[in-house]
Amino acid sequence: MIASGVVLAGVLVALLAFANRPSNAPHAAAASAGYKGGRSLGRSDASVRLDVWADFQCPACRFFALNVEPQIIKTYVDTGQANLTFHDMAYLGKESVEAAISARCADRQAKFWPYQRLLYENQAAKRDSGAFSWDHLTEFATGVNLDVQAFLACVDDPSVVSAVSMETGKAYADHVKETPTLMVNGVTVSNAVSWPAVSAAIDAAMKRSSDPSTR
Repeated sequence: MIASGVVLAGVLVALLAFANRPSNAPHAAAASAGYKGGRSLGRSDASVRLDVWADFQCPACRFFALNVEPQIIKTYVDTGQANLTFHDMAYLGKESVEAAISARCADRQAKFWPYQRLLYENQAAKRDSGAFSWDHLTEFATGVNLDVQAFLACVDDPSVVSAVSMETGKAYADHVKETPTLMVNGVTVSNAVSWPAVSAAIDAAMKRSSDPSTR
C-alpha cells in the first residue's frame, strides 16, 4: 500500500525545485513504428485498451518498460490490435515528480516514448539520489533532440506540475495500489512484469472482443 501524503509532499517539493540545468547527451531509443507523439501508442479504435500506471523511480516499472513493454508494442500495438497509454503515478519522491514533469515536456515535442525509455535506462538504485536532477533531465532532453529552451520553459509551467499531480491523484481514486499497474480493457493484470501473464491477459481480451456471445 502507498500513502497519498507522499504524493502531495512530492509535488510540493517539486514546485519548489525548479532551478539549475545544462548539457551532454546520452543515447536515445526509438519509439513504436507509427509513433506521432502523445503518451498513447497504437490505433485509437483497437479492440484492446492497455493502461499502465508507473513511477520513473520504481525498479519494477523499469523492468516493465525495458523488457515487457517493447514486447507489447511489437506484438500487439504495432500490429493494430491494442492501444497502450502511459499514466503518471509519481509517488516515490521528489525526483519521481520531476521526471514525470520532464516526460510530459518531452511529449509536447512528440518525444515522450524515447524520453521515457531514457529515464528508465538511467534510473538510480536509490531514490532521490540525483539521477533525475534537473541537470540530468536536461541532458536527456538533449539526448532525444528536444528544443532545450522550449523544454526548460515547459518544466517551469505550473499546468504541467498540476497535470502530474492530478493524474497521480486519479490513480488513487481508481484504486491503483502499486506500480507498475497494467490494465487490459479495465481489468488489472496480476503480474505486470511477467510477459507470459501479460500476453495471456491480452490474448484473452482479444478473444472476448471477437466473440459476440461475450459482448
